[in-house]
Amino acid sequence: MQDDKIDIVYLWVDGSDKKWRETRNFWYDKINHQTVEYANNLNDSLYRDNGELKYSLRSVFECAPWVNHIYIVTGFNQVPKWLDTNNPKISIVPHEAIMPKEAIPTFNSNAIAMCIPNIPNLSEKFIIMNDDTFFNKPVSPSFFFDKRGRAIVLYNKHKDMQRDIEKWKSSVDRYTHTLILSALKIKDIFGKTYLKFRPSHGIDPYIKSSMIECKNHPLIKPDLDQQVFNKFRVRNALQMWLFELYAKMTNKAVFKKARGYKSGRHWLSNFIYNTIFMKSVHKSPVFCFDAKNQKQSIKHAPIFCINDSKYTTDETIKNNIDFLQKRFPQPSPFEKDYDGKIDIVYLWVDDRDEKWIHEKNKWLEKVTGQKSIYKSASDDERFRDNGEFLHSLRSVAECANWVNHIYIITGFNQKPKWLNTKNPRITIVPHETIMPKSALPTFNATAIEMCIPNIPGLSEKFIIMNDDTFFNKPVSPSFFFDKRGRAKVFFNSHRKHPNDVNQWLPQLDGYTKTLVNSAKIIEDVFGPKLYFGRPSHGIDPYLKSSWIECLNNPIIKKQVNKQIKNKFRTADEIQRWTFNLYALMTGRAKFTHARARKYGKNKITDFIYNTLHFNLVKKSNIVCTNVMRAKSAILKSPIFCLNDSWDNTPEILQANAQFLENRFPNKCEFEK
Repeated sequence: MQDDKIDIVYLWVDGSDKKWRETRNFWYDKINHQTVEYANNLNDSLYRDNGELKYSLRSVFECAPWVNHIYIVTGFNQVPKWLDTNNPKISIVPHEAIMPKEAIPTFNSNAIAMCIPNIPNLSEKFIIMNDDTFFNKPVSPSFFFDKRGRAIVLYNKHKDMQRDIEKWKSSVDRYTHTLILSALKIKDIFGKTYLKFRPSHGIDPYIKSSMIECKNHPLIKPDLDQQVFNKFRVRNALQMWLFELYAKMTNKAVFKKARGYKSGRHWLSNFIYNTIFMKSVHKSPVFCFDAKNQKQSIKHAPIFCINDSKYTTDETIKNNIDFLQKRFPQPSPFEKDYDGKIDIVYLWVDDRDEKWIHEKNKWLEKVTGQKSIYKSASDDERFRDNGEFLHSLRSVAECANWVNHIYIITGFNQKPKWLNTKNPRITIVPHETIMPKSALPTFNATAIEMCIPNIPGLSEKFIIMNDDTFFNKPVSPSFFFDKRGRAKVFFNSHRKHPNDVNQWLPQLDGYTKTLVNSAKIIEDVFGPKLYFGRPSHGIDPYLKSSWIECLNNPIIKKQVNKQIKNKFRTADEIQRWTFNLYALMTGRAKFTHARARKYGKNKITDFIYNTLHFNLVKKSNIVCTNVMRAKSAILKSPIFCLNDSWDNTPEILQANAQFLENRFPNKCEFEK
């Protein structure tokens, strides 16, 4: 998609606001409310605020972090008390900002919605959410807009449609009546009818230019110009469905049949239905009034709606809110009391910098023979910049845009030429800021990592990324931290090894030795032997307070102070794996065995493995050096690493670079 910015628009009202209620009642009494037109407009369920907006925004944060901006359209200077209006992604839009002065005040959500394109700076592509709609699973922009930029509209079919349209119109409720009028208006313009269809009650995508074009059509404009002044909803009005139908007729939208997950007593027929229409079921919203009775359906849906009605009891409202609290327990950055900020830390070096090359070679010659520098610690691939960093940041923007801040640790005044250092979420951290003067200059990533907690302003929760690690699918903070705030650490098992660690160490490569050293020092501190595994090479979460506490342990502190001055990596060091193990021993980390998707030549055994371990496979990262060998597995994984290696040929490096450009083609906010 050429323009990948997608905004969200909410319409919200606090129906318990005394001033609002008095004004609504005044206007309702002023209008002849005995007519069919205005019947039921005092129904509290139309305006009732049950607190769902908070959980709806939490669902956005968790499942759709790629959203560019969130506009909340409201009147009477109403703002949810818990909402953090200082969040740069939130804007309160008063009715006065988008509606004619003569139309104010209004209690007609349909009239307000017609004016949405008037929101200043609204993106070309946007989605409309009600406060009772929720994301349930991570979705990408392609859920709403196809490769050609068309809106993907999910629809249902009318169940009670009659051949006699006039008779049918007279028998339906007010909302359905507006849908019929919208379809008939489109028929007047294009000659084609979509009377059988009605919108699926979920989260709806729109294209602003298409909506404006529709509003200005000679056969539509007079109706919309008139109905915007209706204080309340009426039967004889056009509905937002009009814009979706117009977009369909002008090739700005594609329609797809919604098939919500079926649950209930008839389990066999439901199973058959859900299996036959599996692809549609897993892309369709679930609509309900009582979440308690629809838990199973909601569980399988990417989106769900818990609708309010005049029949909704206080007990049902309480049950629905309890359900939402359990489903979305973690506050989002859109709330005032949010304390879940998560930063990213990168280590980066420009290996083509002549000054850096000169210093590296000088110090390498100076320390050779003095320290047990392990093999490859000074090799080119250890520092080589293949341009991956650009695409790694693009992956953050696409799949984890909930990240609070990004710190890039580097030395020698280096910074990528393409990096937008004016972006308020980017900070360059020189080695001098976090490391002792006696340790500089350094070419030792392990030594630099030991000093990460010294970054000024670093959040309590943070994740470390290498420039060769990438998000591939939208993930939420819960991917890295559980409900108790513990870091979720993925590990792999070591190959079979002798019980005697001292007998094992001489057999190991330099990197694995540092991992064993880490487990050994944790054994010295706590007693238990933790030689079971090694970190999965992916994107790793940490707690700053746990890291600092670990660093201050006398045994560990002595080791870190000793190794921090090593100019290059040595086999005698401990790794940041130490901090993962320390967090595990102190109850601040949860370890999970990674099960990377298998993609070898034996497709049958790979299929069996991937199926048996499905729940872990879908959460585990892929590590490879040659993307062409693992492309299918990478595209199914949430995270992947394109590791550099001494045997990577120019052809492999070029193929890897081309894959990244194809996977992440869109420029992001972190670029100039």
